[in-house]
Amino acid sequence: MKKLTLFLLLATLCYSESVAQSFDTTNSARSGFYLSVIGQDVDLDNLNRELEQAGIPRLTSGLVGTSLGFTNRFRDQNSYGNTQLSLLSTFDDGGNAESDARLTLWKISFAGQYDVIPSEKWLVYPYLQFGTNLAQLRVSSTTNVSSFQGSLSNLNEPDVLVKRYSSGLFISGGLGAGVERRFTFPGTIGFIGLSAGYEVSPRSEWQTNGANYILTNSPSFRTNGWVFELRFRLEYDPTTLTDRERQPRGLFKFFQ
Repeated sequence: MKKLTLFLLLATLCYSESVAQSFDTTNSARSGFYLSVIGQDVDLDNLNRELEQAGIPRLTSGLVGTSLGFTNRFRDQNSYGNTQLSLLSTFDDGGNAESDARLTLWKISFAGQYDVIPSEKWLVYPYLQFGTNLAQLRVSSTTNVSSFQGSLSNLNEPDVLVKRYSSGLFISGGLGAGVERRFTFPGTIGFIGLSAGYEVSPRSEWQTNGANYILTNSPSFRTNGWVFELRFRLEYDPTTLTDRERQPRGLFKFFQ
């Protein structure tokens, strides 16, 4: 019991010290949270040609999704780097109720944004990005079952037939430019902006999902196309707090 009490006391002291250090305005690094809404246009003509020949509706060429990640920069600079995980998807045009297709694209990317104007409120920057991608294709077909009773009467037969394919991992690179506006809240600096760029990648062949078996005469897949992002960033910054808000409170003040 004494050891447990001592451990809890030491843990509380260490945690209190770490919180107190977070109010240190001399720290040169600024970390933050990154969120964006992404739209990307890719060439799916070869894949759509194969889908149409199989009686499956075409996929739309525009992928839409979201991205989450972290940023880091020096306190006296607006240029920053970020690491992000993105998920984008596109669906078929809905022209066939019995068949369905969906394409999903996962990305892990690293980017650097270099600010080119001396402004406290605005950022204008080119960016360079590298990433690893994984595309997944899901194709399904509904059998001729129109009622709940009809589905129950055929328990040995699935109502929906599904096949999944994967591109395997492949790399990509992108180059573009963006603009962001800075704003402040108590304890927080925020940025909102837009960026546009172009992404390229090598060819990737479709393979059966899970079996890693590359199919012959597979249509090639690339992420080549324009990318647009609506960006949001938040950073903790104690310099935006008042003197009263910077003072430790409660238990943290007791252990000061």
